Amino acid sequence: MDEKPKGSLLEKLLEPKEVEPSASQRRFPTAYSVFSELKTSSNKLLKFVFSAVTLGAFDAVGGGNALPFSQVGAFLQNHLPSGFQTYFPFFGANFLYQTTLIALDCSLAAWSLYDKRWGKKRNLMSVSMTAPHAVCLDYTSAAIMAGRVNVLPLPRGDYTWRIGTYANTPLSGFAKWIDEPSRLIPGAIQGYDLAIYIAVGYVTAQAFISTYKYFRMKKLSTNNG
Repeated sequence: MDEKPKGSLLEKLLEPKEVEPSASQRRFPTAYSVFSELKTSSNKLLKFVFSAVTLGAFDAVGGGNALPFSQVGAFLQNHLPSGFQTYFPFFGANFLYQTTLIALDCSLAAWSLYDKRWGKKRNLMSVSMTAPHAVCLDYTSAAIMAGRVNVLPLPRGDYTWRIGTYANTPLSGFAKWIDEPSRLIPGAIQGYDLAIYIAVGYVTAQAFISTYKYFRMKKLSTNNG
């Protein structure tokens, strides 16, 4: 009599159980798929907003002053080639804090929108949501410092600093463009417009991919059946 392989019981216990679809799921598969997607998307949105608001609160209470960003930035600036700082102004005394915030925006946006069902390339699209995440951070910080939710029009001091800070860098023109008045939101800036365009593009692209994959799988299952 063959001996039962070791670990087979453990593997069986750890093996995910197949959940039989309920009667309503079998009867209304499309409605269930849409509801499931909406639930997943809502969870992603909550994580996205919560992480941006938390980062905005950190910025509002003076997180940049609480940690030695200026000192570390000045150290890096003194030890990096001057040409590098001219073309890549991200690590100087005046830049390191903003660079850190953008890096955190990028990481948190990718984390909050990550979907284990998606491939690497599709999940990588979430990096484009860095700008909307940064705008949520920016608005939260402004609202907390103003002590009210309705902070529009934005105080000029909250955004005009970019023009002077990035004046002699390749980002000068982009900084000026971002700080121009919004064409979509009275009292906001074009940086907010950019975030809206990116968010709409991202949601549209993901919805298109999901719809395409759903009908493709449905067609394959029909052909196989």
